Amino acid sequence: MTGEVLLPPLLAAAAILVLAGLAKSWQPEPAIRFAATLAVPLPWLFVRVAAVVEIVVGLGVLWRPRPAAVAIAVLYALFMGLVARQLRRGGGLPCGCLGDREVQPSRLHLFLNGACVCVACLAVFAPPPAFATFAAARPFEAVLVGFAAVAVALLSQVGLVFAPTIGAWQGGRA
Repeated sequence: MTGEVLLPPLLAAAAILVLAGLAKSWQPEPAIRFAATLAVPLPWLFVRVAAVVEIVVGLGVLWRPRPAAVAIAVLYALFMGLVARQLRRGGGLPCGCLGDREVQPSRLHLFLNGACVCVACLAVFAPPPAFATFAAARPFEAVLVGFAAVAVALLSQVGLVFAPTIGAWQGGRA
């Protein structure tokens, strides 16, 4: 039963990865510029391959939630480190995680990455059922869970784009 409770938030974390991976695969330049500010020159092809990895990991939750949760935790921990490093440096360059959408590193961004790490770690130790299995057994609930996960992913992206512009949880501000 504990695993089933983790299915919606794990799917939301996975959906965020899929959406971000799609954005980076279409427009890798902002991620390349962000990495350059951290003295990490990334070739265009690397960013596109990394974006495909994000998409594959996110979709992996549908069939293999435990291994996908391990990969999700690792990816979000890496993203969390990058955002924390940029916040410490005080740089305001968009991170490129959503392609050309202006996402400034912020405390909200850091918090969201941390929440996704926590959800993924919990799912490693109490894995939810594969979404495909859940959907076959309970199709009506699966539609609701899937809709909720995508809605949370989209709202998270909206929050990352707009919250820093109004000063909410902006890095460097008290």
